[in-house]
Amino acid sequence: MKKRVIALFLSACMCLSLCTSVFAAEANMQSQIEIEIQAEKERVFSEVYHQLEIQNAISHMSIYEEILGPEIEMSVLAKHGIGTYNANYSAPYGGVVTYTKYNCDVSITYLDYDNSYYYILDKYSFKVSSVIQAILGYVPVVGGIFSGIFSITSFVDAAACNSIKNSQGFAMIMNVYNRSDTTTSSVVSGWDNHPTMIIPSGSTNAYANSFPRHNPFN
Repeated sequence: MKKRVIALFLSACMCLSLCTSVFAAEANMQSQIEIEIQAEKERVFSEVYHQLEIQNAISHMSIYEEILGPEIEMSVLAKHGIGTYNANYSAPYGGVVTYTKYNCDVSITYLDYDNSYYYILDKYSFKVSSVIQAILGYVPVVGGIFSGIFSITSFVDAAACNSIKNSQGFAMIMNVYNRSDTTTSSVVSGWDNHPTMIIPSGSTNAYANSFPRHNPFN
């Protein structure tokens, strides 16, 4: 009886030790993920700040932090095999989403490698309305969204080009219309989450359209 009690006690100690090791490993992994997310946010937000500074639109910085936060978190979590709960759409050849959140109308145009190279990387400035028109043959009219959301001028600086190149040549263009003061801005960045387009949870006036395969060189 005494030996049985000792055996049970030792088994319990082993189980406790294993559980402690598992919890410690999970805590370390969570800590590492948080560090990676924070480092990536600092890098991306620095690039965004520079683009907004050129446009005299620094007041929009907090808006882009809210827009890009889910994109960055999803990218890092995906590397660790962890999913998220935003509305996601698969768009291997790119696409466009629009939504209203944070009292702002937002459009994000995603471009695959060929379209990024042709329409973005060799340009100083452009409007996504022209890019969408070339790919779809029309520019979507989205109810509840600022009518000029696709006509905001975007600028391509060295940081934007590097970001796109570091994202395997995939690009995304974020246009914002702030309803509070009717100001606009645009940021060009790499599309790390290709082929996934994201609409954050809690958004209204949500719209998503995946692009068909398009060869801009023809």
